[in-house]
Amino acid sequence: MPSQLDQEDRAAPDMTVEEIKNEICRAATLRYSALPLGELQELEALLSHHRDVLHLALLPTGSSLLHRMKGGFKKVLARWSRWLWRRQVEFNIAVAENASETTRLLGTMDGNVLELVGALAALQREVEQLRARQARSDRKIATMNAALMAQRWRQSRTNVAQVSNLPESPVSGPTVDTFLLENELRGPREVLLQRQKAYLDYFRDADKVVDIGCGRGEFVELLEAEGIPVWGVDVDPDMADCCRELGLPVTRADGVDYLADLEDESLGGVFLARVVEHLSPEEAACLFQHCWAKLRAGGVFIVETINPECPAALAAFHDNPTRLRPVPAELLRFLFETHGFDVQTTVYTAPTSKGSPPCVRFREGVVGDAALYHDYALVGRK
Repeated sequence: MPSQLDQEDRAAPDMTVEEIKNEICRAATLRYSALPLGELQELEALLSHHRDVLHLALLPTGSSLLHRMKGGFKKVLARWSRWLWRRQVEFNIAVAENASETTRLLGTMDGNVLELVGALAALQREVEQLRARQARSDRKIATMNAALMAQRWRQSRTNVAQVSNLPESPVSGPTVDTFLLENELRGPREVLLQRQKAYLDYFRDADKVVDIGCGRGEFVELLEAEGIPVWGVDVDPDMADCCRELGLPVTRADGVDYLADLEDESLGGVFLARVVEHLSPEEAACLFQHCWAKLRAGGVFIVETINPECPAALAAFHDNPTRLRPVPAELLRFLFETHGFDVQTTVYTAPTSKGSPPCVRFREGVVGDAALYHDYALVGRK
């Protein structure tokens, strides 16, 4: 039979709950606007706490204190877990909204990037067009300058001939202006100076070098700058005047005639660039024979010509009508060997694309892509 104390303990919580309900009713005020979310959550948490405390008080008396505490804490944790889950849901919603906004902004950015790429491509095309236009203008200016210089030299030669009462040259029909044409085909002197540096090392020990068909004197200038004794020879009067105006040691003469007047075995090196393709087989054989006679033992003999293995070079071969025929590497090697020269290496220059190295040397037995270069040269020694 329950004791008096147990009956009072059970009645006390019922009275407390009733008192709490009455107190809440008396304290409650009518609100006509929605409470803030934070305030509602605080009130909900407070009510949950009171309910949990009351529940602990109303547990059956037969339960132990530990059992009642466990049950109460489980309910408290469950209620707080629901609050945490609600917070997590709100956080997830915010993250989703931010992700959606970020995706939209990234899409806008992608569109802007595509517009910028298109604008950059258009700008690059315009720059390339301007560069091409500038290059054409530079070529025209260079051609005009060369024409003015050639006209001045020719007028000077005419005046000298008139003052000296020299016989006039026989009148002939119109001919191609080879000086202006070579200026157009060979390009600026600066380009050729850079290209022909590939041959300098072969003449380091030469005490006297002759450049046959020196043209505008690029290789003569390179050898002089290195302190190597050199003399240029060219049959074209405009080429010779061009070199003399630059202060280069050049003689206007036929190459074979010039060599014939030199002492045998008096030269340390002979250089021919873009010459053999202008010669007949008989003229080439005669020139090689004179080179062999004038070079001393160990002398260097280098012959550069257009590379017929390069499709671009072969297609442009007849741009100059004074060129007779391309000279393949095997034919040039044959000319070297039949006149006593020992071919040591092949040098390829003037690459067709920027990706190719500016100069490549092939020794016998080494295979390379010769089709990538406009020019090639054989290096031989006596």
